[in-house]
Order: sequence, then C-alpha cells, then structure tokens
Amino acid sequence: LIIRKSLEAFEENREQPGFLMSFFNFDGRLTAAQNFEVEIRREDREVAIPVPSVASGSRRNQLNAFTSKDFSAPIYMEELSATADEAAKRQFGQNPYDETDMVVANGMKTLRKGVNLVTSKIVRSMELQASQILSGGAISLVDASGAVSFALDYGQRASHRITGGAWSGAGNPITDLTNGCRLVKADCGKRVRRAILGSTALASFTFNTNVQTYINSQLWNKFRPAAPGS
Repeated sequence: LIIRKSLEAFEENREQPGFLMSFFNFDGRLTAAQNFEVEIRREDREVAIPVPSVASGSRRNQLNAFTSKDFSAPIYMEELSATADEAAKRQFGQNPYDETDMVVANGMKTLRKGVNLVTSKIVRSMELQASQILSGGAISLVDASGAVSFALDYGQRASHRITGGAWSGAGNPITDLTNGCRLVKADCGKRVRRAILGSTALASFTFNTNVQTYINSQLWNKFRPAAPGS
C-alpha cells in the first residue's frame, strides 16, 4: 500500500509593472473608442516688443492656436475558456477530498485566475509601449512569430533625440547628460530634475572613468584641506 500526500503547491506570479506608465496621463477607465485625439498647444518664449507710437496700433496675440494629433490605439482580444467538465477536475494545488463543493470553487478560481492573467498581459504590453515611447517616440509590437502587429509613430522631433558615445567605452556620461538637460530646457522650456537609468546604463555610468574623475574632483573641491595660513 502506497500512501501519497501533497505537501505544498508553489506558484510563481509576476508582478504587474507600472513605473514607466506613471509618466503618462492614464486614468485607468475602460473605453470602447478605437480612435483618439490629442490637442497640443505650445507656448514660445516670446518677448513683448514696444510699438513706435500709440498711433501705430497694437500687436495682436493668438490665444486659441493649437494642433490636433489623431491616432488609433492597439486592440486586445484575449480569450479564456472554462467548462463544467474542467471545473469538476482537480485543480492546481487542490486536494479533492477536502473540497465540499469542488465544481463551484474551481469555477470561481478559474475565473479569478483568468482575469488576473489577461489583465497582467495587457498591463505589461502597456508598460512596453511606455518604454518604447520614452526611448524612441514610436511603438512597435510584434506577435509570437516576430511580425509587427501594431506600429505607431508619434513623430518625435529629430532635435529631441540625444546621441552620444557608448558609456561602456569612451563615451562621457557627464557631457551627454548635461547636453540632454540643456536640450530639454531649450526645446520644452522645462528643467530636468531627474534622470532614469536602466541597469545596464547604470553599471556603465558607475564604472565610466569620466564619471569617476568628475566625482573625485567634486569631492576634492568640497573636502580638500585649507591652505596653510588661510
């Protein structure tokens, strides 16, 4: 006689990412719309110019000038199937002898698991879109075969793209970040207050000799001993 007992069931679940999505205005509400419109109005750093005289007339200002951007969003159609026959079978991590109403319990567990699975997949796709927009200004989603199933180019200005040498080589992160901050201030009128680095970029930044030299010089200027007699 062989007696078998299930000790434990281990299930690994992946957390839903959302860090990059937090940089976008997303209210989380569902919508049946397929096409969307974004209205943009930019204010230039204009300076008021004096007129020759009161009789020359005033300078007109436009208050309602804006542009509209139309685009289509990706469409998700995820399908789940659950039958009464499947609900009557033992599920993952379940002891059928301890369940008083196994069919109903399995049906509810399957429903919750399916909703969580589909939700996680869509949220990860949204996080992927956010990463592509922030890095290149365009979205390119591929299917299991590698073919592009959805593409959208937001028309990022060429002047908004910052190029520099590889930080793992002879590139200078200090120069690249400084130029990037100046470019954002000139193009958008906003000051950069935070830089986000991935794990690879952070490692290259940390071990870059230009960064180490810069940090050492700043520490030396701050903590160097005073000259004798000063």
